[in-house]
Amino acid sequence: MIFFICALVSLSAVNAVNDDNTVISNTTSVHSQDITPDNVENSKIESNCIEKNMISSNDNTSDKIITDTDTNTRVEQQSISKNNKENKTSNTLLTTSISIDNITYAKKGATTNINAVIVDSNNNPVTRGDVVVKINGLTINKLTLNGSNKISINYDSSALRAKLYNITIKYGRNSQYDQTISESKLRIVSKVTSYTHSEILDAANRTTNYIRKYDVLPNYVTIATDHVLMNDFLYMLLCSINSTARVYNGEFSSYVSLSTTNCDGQRIYQSEYMNLADSIKQCYIVNGRQPQNFVSSVGNLSFDDVLYFYSRVVSYEYEHGAYSYFGTVIKLNNTNDYYHNTKQKINIDLTSYKVYANTKAQITANLTYGDGTAVDNVLVAFKINGLSIGSAKASEGVATINFTVPNWGAKDYTLVAKVGESGSNYATNKTSKFTVLSDQTTNNTTTTTRNTKINVDSIIFGKINNTVKLVATITDTKGVGVNTGKVAFKVNQKTVGVVDVSNSKATLSYYPSGLTAKMYNLSVVYSGDTGYNASRTESKLKILTHLSVYNYSEILDGANRTKVFIETYNALPNYVTLNGDHVSMCDFLYLLTQAINKSSAYVDGEFSHTQSTSKTNCYDQKITKDNYMALANTIAKYYAENGKQPATFKSNVGNMSFEDTVYFYTRAVAFIYNNDIMPAYGTVLDYSGGSNDGSSDISSLVGNNTYSSDYEKYLDKTANCQVNDSAIKSAVKKAINGVSGSYNQAKAIFDYVNDLTSYSYYYNTRNGALKTLSLKYGNCVDMSHLVIAMFRTAGLPARYVHGQNCRFRSGLVVGHVWAEVYVNGKWYSCDATSNSNSFGKIVNWSSCTSTTRYISLPF
Repeated sequence: MIFFICALVSLSAVNAVNDDNTVISNTTSVHSQDITPDNVENSKIESNCIEKNMISSNDNTSDKIITDTDTNTRVEQQSISKNNKENKTSNTLLTTSISIDNITYAKKGATTNINAVIVDSNNNPVTRGDVVVKINGLTINKLTLNGSNKISINYDSSALRAKLYNITIKYGRNSQYDQTISESKLRIVSKVTSYTHSEILDAANRTTNYIRKYDVLPNYVTIATDHVLMNDFLYMLLCSINSTARVYNGEFSSYVSLSTTNCDGQRIYQSEYMNLADSIKQCYIVNGRQPQNFVSSVGNLSFDDVLYFYSRVVSYEYEHGAYSYFGTVIKLNNTNDYYHNTKQKINIDLTSYKVYANTKAQITANLTYGDGTAVDNVLVAFKINGLSIGSAKASEGVATINFTVPNWGAKDYTLVAKVGESGSNYATNKTSKFTVLSDQTTNNTTTTTRNTKINVDSIIFGKINNTVKLVATITDTKGVGVNTGKVAFKVNQKTVGVVDVSNSKATLSYYPSGLTAKMYNLSVVYSGDTGYNASRTESKLKILTHLSVYNYSEILDGANRTKVFIETYNALPNYVTLNGDHVSMCDFLYLLTQAINKSSAYVDGEFSHTQSTSKTNCYDQKITKDNYMALANTIAKYYAENGKQPATFKSNVGNMSFEDTVYFYTRAVAFIYNNDIMPAYGTVLDYSGGSNDGSSDISSLVGNNTYSSDYEKYLDKTANCQVNDSAIKSAVKKAINGVSGSYNQAKAIFDYVNDLTSYSYYYNTRNGALKTLSLKYGNCVDMSHLVIAMFRTAGLPARYVHGQNCRFRSGLVVGHVWAEVYVNGKWYSCDATSNSNSFGKIVNWSSCTSTTRYISLPF
């Protein structure tokens, strides 16, 4: 029997995944610990959680940053190094190892970065030597280290279908270092999506409640706006244990569980269930699918009962902020056919078509299973207005037929792609529009060629000494695809490749040998063919030293964080952190305009910054959606054609400065982030005045509190603490109106919250500052959110304090949260959970064993 050995934290247990896709956990000892069930908020919080995801600003404006440590983690980190032990090495050669991501996710048809680091046995960087990178044994890149031990490859995955691939990185032996090989996985998915730790915890809690109510698994759980299948959700639950990093939807294959639960009612202790979680997760990574058998230290479990078990484990963390001492196996009476049936659901993607009568059309349908994997060997039937026009078997997710359009009249027809039910899949179909156009260029006696046009990105980015894909789409003037002829690509008027047009596209993989990091003219020339005239278009090719590619969701998240920063500090940051990169505001504006128009690629263009010469003369004017989209397109086009940011920004309502333009599009994209739709209009606002419209202006009321720049981080708007929201401003205005002096105003704000709210017992954050203000009640966490939001809005630095084992005068010993506010050089404690407490004085509890302070509360 073959075993995949898994590296685990505990030395007392060994877990394995065997070749029949079984997860085995053999535990030789159980560790015990004391736990008080009532101590529900006594969670272990590492010090590195403090200030995580915070926005900070120092005196030196060059230090202003926006950072998001969670979103930088795209894959699980693990170093897997396999030294070649077959060859005996000389004592003079240092052994080497390669650290590579355990699993990398890439969207089908997009590019992805494959990164690795090489060190020697002393953990020193290996900065010279040759490296080969392979996927499934096929070499995709060869490179030579030249002063850096970091390997970064921008790989085009368009030729790969949605499944799991092996990545191999080999470092060759030389006079100083021995060779080494490292293995990893590349997972091609239909959509790259990731979720925060809090989103997973919330989903686990909802799933647990659903199962408790119905005694059955749901078909999926909604996270954000996505429907996550149960086999993928189990993997996410396992990844969220002992980690707060973002978790990716792996779109893993779902298999029928072969094991049944024979240990109902048995306890699995914390060290054991964490080891089992590691083993199951490793099986997902190694095999690209869920395990079929689950063997724990107390017996076998079915898939349903494993998911329910870990859903309760993560839900316990959601409720109590800590992991349970043990979990009990509970057997479900599950009658859900979805996970006990070998049949799978098939999704069909079918585009619309524009054609002419008496011409040939190539019709293609793309098919994937519900887990995102490509469909093979399934027959697809095509019909137009109920008339069968052909059928084809899907191969690697694609079914294609060639159809000669009859002499049909010019109008819209209904195109259908249909899959019948079989023993392995359910029946399904997808409809689309098939438009026959009026052909005014031909008649019965004369054939006239059609004019053509070429569509190509206004700027294409490439990296020095790396292959770049050049793609052009050829259509006639009515948008009908051209399927014949050749296209030549020219860089600075020099032809670099000629390719055939296929399915209206011309694609060239171009290696920019000898090109330096700068902008080049790119010409695309269509040669013409029978029935089609030649055409030409111009674009730009920009070669970069470092190619940093981002996804749409990362731009949206960056915009939301930037909006918070601007509205907190009334200034633009010097850069925004996206996936670990520091993106300048000049480049970020380009990315914002690309997001507005939903570009297919988001690249840090490393554009030149130009001093803005225009000043805003249209404050408070509204720019409608069509107009701000047109302006975004104009700005992006200027970047592409000139390689730099525009110096002036002219909208349909007037001129705007660079800073106000950045703020405008930051708010527009942040609106998409928070509402999943584009705003109907945007208002031109002064970036230096935030988003305050004057209705809740409190600047004339706020006292002159004194503090150094080190305390500005305690003024941030953070999760559940909606600083500078209009409702919070109105509450602050009511609290401090007529009160002068920072100390007196801080006291007035505390008294206002203490008088306004009543205490309600529940765990962790439930409502946040805004809803607590509206409800007028909350627990210690939500009350702290409210009072801190009001303090910060009034310009008073404030922070959270989490106490362990706080001893209340009632005799209760429990975890507890309260606020501290910084006034004129001193921190004052503020606990609004009891009317007996006053500003700077707490009487309803006396002591706690330890405290941890936060800018943003992690629970």
